[in-house]
Parts: sequence; structure tokens; C-alpha cells
Amino acid sequence: LAEMGLDFTVLVSSPLSRAYETAQLVGEHFDLQVDKTYPELVERAYGDGEGLDIPAPERRAPERYYPNVESERDLYIRTVRVLRQIVRDYAERGGEQKIIAVSHGSLIRRALSAAAGEEWTVTVPNAEPLMVDVPGLFAWDSSRYTDEAGRIVW
Repeated sequence: LAEMGLDFTVLVSSPLSRAYETAQLVGEHFDLQVDKTYPELVERAYGDGEGLDIPAPERRAPERYYPNVESERDLYIRTVRVLRQIVRDYAERGGEQKIIAVSHGSLIRRALSAAAGEEWTVTVPNAEPLMVDVPGLFAWDSSRYTDEAGRIVW
């Protein structure tokens, strides 16, 4: 982030320990404290597969192997909803707010996909800053990318 010449005024995070600890480290560099944690920034819910080392083939479609996995559609909707809420929350403070949100790979990939209007196919790297296009995020409409069964399609 420093090498990119970026500066931030607000730091928010998932409440889960890995993301929160990362946010604290990022905050030290920018002299920021985590202003707020958003429960909706947590990783995808894997239901009965939670905490297991899921084999690669099963990771592509965990809902086929484990009950109670958060659907792709629900994950997209949660992702877009929370990021829009974060933007709104800090816009209310007035002035230009530069927000960094620390979250998890599944959620980040859905945010990038929704904002771009196409599937983000590149692996989300750990500890790598990625920018989400806010106008694209606000333009995303789940009904445009959902089939009759409620699955996300691009």
C-alpha cells in the first residue's frame, strides 16, 4: 500500500481474527485504528464443511458436498450490500473518505466480480491490495446475474 502511494482515512474489517489482525497491522502504517468491524465482511459460510480442509474439487462447489453452505447468490448479495453500506456510512461523515476494508478471499472475489460485471477468475492473493470500483458496485443488480434457480451466471 505504501509503495502504491495510497493513503486512507478509514479502516474497517471483518471481525474474524485473521482479517482483524491484518487490519491492525495495516492501521499501524497509516496511523489508523479499526473504526468498525462489519460481521457481513466475514468469509463465506461453509456450513457443515466449516473448519475442514476441503479438497480442491469440492472447493469449486462446496454446496454439493456439505449441507448448509452459503449459496453463491447469497454471498454476492451480502458482499454488495455490506460494501454499499460501508460507503454510505462513511459518506455521511462528509468530505472525501478513503476507506480500506479488510476481508476474506471469497468475499473479495465476489466484490470484484460484482463491480466489474463479470466473473473475477484470478485467485485473490493474500495481503494484496485490490480496488473495488464503487460505481460498478452500486450498479450491480443480482437479478441480471441470477438464473431461474437463483444461481449466479455471467
